[in-house]
Amino acid sequence: GHEYVDLGLSVMWATCNIGADSPEEYGDYYAWGETETKSEYRKDNYNIWAGSDLTPSYDAAYVNWDGNWRIPTKAEFEELRDRCSWKYMKISGTPGYNVTGTNGNSIFLPYAGNKQYDQSNNVGEAGYYWSKSSDEDSRTFAYKLYMNVGTVEVSRSSGCIGYSIRAVLPK
Repeated sequence: GHEYVDLGLSVMWATCNIGADSPEEYGDYYAWGETETKSEYRKDNYNIWAGSDLTPSYDAAYVNWDGNWRIPTKAEFEELRDRCSWKYMKISGTPGYNVTGTNGNSIFLPYAGNKQYDQSNNVGEAGYYWSKSSDEDSRTFAYKLYMNVGTVEVSRSSGCIGYSIRAVLPK
């Protein structure tokens, strides 16, 4: 049982990142297409997903939660970015964005940073969230939601980096 919020969009959004117990906790970090965390995030220990968008067995939300959840698509992140209002704030000292949907409900996305090698980067300064959508031009790249103060964008990134995952439920 994981909680979700209806933001008036095409999917329901989880209230917490995978691995977190509250909205302001960072949770776990995953390389794209991997379903387990690891101590180091490097190109030479990355299990590259060879397909296009992730299938359920390579979707960390589907595997680690109850099988109804999944990682959002690039289009679902674009919908979140374009149809919601984004306000920078801190919850319990954790910076991030409060994202308010078309119906007035909201979720909090913390600036969890990312992991490369065995280092945490940009924690408290930026948020990175994997989508399940691959980059059509390179199987080692996928799309992510990136945010920092004043910026919310959906862009591509190398899949070997450890990012947060905020799961969604189909309506």
